[in-house]
Amino acid sequence: MMNMSVHGFVTSMFATGPRYVYECRDCGATLEAGATVCPYCGPTDVVEFDLQG
Repeated sequence: MMNMSVHGFVTSMFATGPRYVYECRDCGATLEAGATVCPYCGPTDVVEFDLQG
């Protein structure tokens, strides 16, 4: 999987409904939803953050 594009990230900040960010637990890279492989670390654990607060 690839890192989320800047456009995708900005769009997600203004979207209505649930907003989540997915990050690699090892290096902190932002990943696409459903990703299980970091482009920098390889297979890794992914953490999901709910940005709705």
